[in-house]
Amino acid sequence: MSAAPFPPDSIPPEVASLCRRLGQAGHAAYVVGGAVRDLLRSPTQVTAKDFDVATSALPEEVVRIFSAKRTIPTGIAHGTVTVLCETSSGDGKPRHVEVTTFRGETGYSDGRRPDRVEFITDLWKPAVVLGRGIRLSRQRRVVGTECSADGGLRRL
Repeated sequence: MSAAPFPPDSIPPEVASLCRRLGQAGHAAYVVGGAVRDLLRSPTQVTAKDFDVATSALPEEVVRIFSAKRTIPTGIAHGTVTVLCETSSGDGKPRHVEVTTFRGETGYSDGRRPDRVEFITDLWKPAVVLGRGIRLSRQRRVVGTECSADGGLRRL
């Protein structure tokens, strides 16, 4: 197995802890989104901030795991719950992490949002969508916190 494409400590401890907690509850959890893209593009020069998590947990399960007091139902219909994570920054402000259930999507009448969303528990099912139309293939390659997605790393 090759080395991770960016230092593991680039993932904030509260985001890693969120993923571990989902894992302890029996769910898969992966760090995804713009912060991962930025780290892959420039692992030593970018301070990524906006970390998102994709999970096999349904939105209701995310709320149960982290409690209603620490969650915001950002987009329940599309599988997204914002989890308020305590940080060690000392400023008392929680980090907002969007946690989205693995999903399949169909139809885009408005050109932006899917007409129908189907929650799924298997990340490696064909055409799983992880935000902004990034589609994962059946080819599974997980290295640290990175998933290879339909040549996504080559496109960066």
